[in-house]
Amino acid sequence: MTLDTDRSLHWLAARSIRRQVRRLRVQLEGIRAAEDIEYVHQARVASRRLRTALGVFRAEVGEARARAWRKAIRRTARTLGEARDKDVQIAYVRQMLASTRDPQQLPGIARVLVAWEKKRESLQPRVLRSLEELSASGVLGDILATCKRLARAGSARGEAGPVVFDHARRNILDRWETLWALRPCLADPDDYLQHHQMRIAAKRLRYTMEIYRGAYGGRLDASLDVMKQIQAYLGDLHDCDVWMADLDRLARKEARRIEKRFGHAGPMASLEPGIRLLREDCAARRRQRFLALGYYWRGLTEQGFWEELVEAVQGSAWSGPQLLAAGE
Repeated sequence: MTLDTDRSLHWLAARSIRRQVRRLRVQLEGIRAAEDIEYVHQARVASRRLRTALGVFRAEVGEARARAWRKAIRRTARTLGEARDKDVQIAYVRQMLASTRDPQQLPGIARVLVAWEKKRESLQPRVLRSLEELSASGVLGDILATCKRLARAGSARGEAGPVVFDHARRNILDRWETLWALRPCLADPDDYLQHHQMRIAAKRLRYTMEIYRGAYGGRLDASLDVMKQIQAYLGDLHDCDVWMADLDRLARKEARRIEKRFGHAGPMASLEPGIRLLREDCAARRRQRFLALGYYWRGLTEQGFWEELVEAVQGSAWSGPQLLAAGE
């Protein structure tokens, strides 16, 4: 860890990382207590933001340590992601089951709901085990100890100096360039892989911008709202892709199970209308969200949003101390 840079950068690193560790710990306790499925979602979000902060400040905390910590947190986040995805799927199927009036479609929808609820139940021990492994590893405590050292080396006043703005420009623009390079995929509704990559790029850009929000004194606030909306569109596309793949997988599994039990696939006919309805609904949702995203992106481009964002980030030459606490 180098100590010859602007002290405000160390203060910002300590504050950003420590904040996400504390948030993650609160959500993990909620998961252990099984109080609300929302804790799983918030824990996954906190883990993403923490991994982003550790990546942004890897030079400050130490490259090797940042890499090891991010890897450990990613393992837990992966399990949380599986559980959260299944929670959202279950909520969607329950809604479809309640709103469907065609009795021929009900058996298939009900079968999907039972299968996904069973899968979610089987995931819970893995979720709890991953939390215990993370706790036993001491990773979060080690991160907080490093934050304490960074805070001591940082600015006691919490003000952004010139190095913070140089750091912000480099990191924000690097992530913006990654997102911008992926924009051609918005012309192809079937470019699923690039849509997935664009979702990740949008998420990383948004979380990185949030880290420096206070340093820019509110100049990134409107842009962050836009990035949140873009991330939501791309997240909806990804959800639909995952759900359709899961439905296809479940249909194949059910057909094999039925044929093995009855010696033929005849009973599968009672499930097919409901499963088909779910898949068609997901496909329709995806088309709608893809069109909405394309329209939204074109509007931003025509309005000069991206040029304004780059200018706001690049043009923030240091003109005196700016309180970083404004980013809370």
